[in-house]
Amino acid sequence: MVELTEEQPCPVALEVTDAAETDNDGAETEPGPRSVAAPMAAAADAKIERYNVVCFARVHYDDTWNDGCADKYVERNDGNKSYNYYGIRMRATCDSSAWSRLTECGIGQRREDGSALKWVDWAPTRDSDGDCRTIDLSISFATVGAGGSYTHCDEKRINKYSQAGKFSSYFYGNTGYARDTQHKVTVSVCQTCSRPNWTYWSKTNGYGL
Repeated sequence: MVELTEEQPCPVALEVTDAAETDNDGAETEPGPRSVAAPMAAAADAKIERYNVVCFARVHYDDTWNDGCADKYVERNDGNKSYNYYGIRMRATCDSSAWSRLTECGIGQRREDGSALKWVDWAPTRDSDGDCRTIDLSISFATVGAGGSYTHCDEKRINKYSQAGKFSSYFYGNTGYARDTQHKVTVSVCQTCSRPNWTYWSKTNGYGL
């Protein structure tokens, strides 16, 4: 893993920005006055809810392509009076034609504008390399966690940035088969702030035979 403060290290093939989201989730996460036993009740009622999915135009390069999506989540009923907690799962599948080899498949996101974010969690937490293996995608919100995993083959590279929420992940290898990359992050914003707006980027690379 590399901790980065500058822009993503690889050229971006596609960049997409969310439409502005003005809604906040204060009412859902803090619905009203609570009793003395509220913290335990809130934790028992807390849940992760997916509120939006964004999929991007296919990226092409030298007979390879990248299809990417972002799933956006919020934690409901966590009882936290100061912050709301949001998660995003980024996923991309890349492939190549019968006359090309795939060498790279990447996807990432950063905050576009709006409220200041704070880091909460991210997954994966490190780079890895080797045969096909299970990559853990478990992350924490305020009071509950979200599990998950996927199978990754060859090199897995992640880039975690100092800017809260900015993260990317890549497959690197040399194959004639489809490969994918996935990652998740969670961030917090103030209780009265709007949902995070994101800019996404995706990339594919390869060469013809």
